[in-house]
Amino acid sequence: MAYTAAVSTFTYNSVVIDAVGSCALSYSRAPLEVTQIGSANTHFISGIANAAISLEIYYNLTNHAAFTTAMLSGGINTFVVTLGTSDTISGSCYVVGYDFVTGASDIVRASISLQVDGAVTINSVAAAAGSNES
Repeated sequence: MAYTAAVSTFTYNSVVIDAVGSCALSYSRAPLEVTQIGSANTHFISGIANAAISLEIYYNLTNHAAFTTAMLSGGINTFVVTLGTSDTISGSCYVVGYDFVTGASDIVRASISLQVDGAVTINSVAAAAGSNES
């Protein structure tokens, strides 16, 4: 098994974020119970997928502007997380939270919360879409 120590990149709205401190992507598909009355065992179907991203970046005017503009406008944009050299996760998301921390003579850091909208694509494989999704 090969492990990588390569630095990952995060691209948001075609802007490559230069200084990512950390990136966490949470992806879940909670099952839905569909057990009929009278059953002795529970039965489930695959639930609705949900993904969210938590990103910590170091201050850069271009990067800062990409997120604050989206936060203020409420617009949706694309993202791509690249792990190593070719392992990618992509989709579209909204900026739903923006916090920054600074102190005198210190590095400015920002924490960005992103809510994924629609299907996520992992290594060129798109997540399943429902019958009413395009």
